[in-house]
Amino acid sequence: MFDHAPHAATYAAKAVGLRGGKAAEEAERAWQWENLAPELRPIGFPKGL
Repeated sequence: MFDHAPHAATYAAKAVGLRGGKAAEEAERAWQWENLAPELRPIGFPKGL
């Protein structure tokens, strides 16, 4: 499951982006970053925000 965590965030942002465009995708990624515990950010966002 650890290997899937970064992809889940990407898929969610991509789905939002398909519906609302690039700005919506970026807003979703920012929301995910802000709502994820700081110690988990390197797992969910291995390349950073």
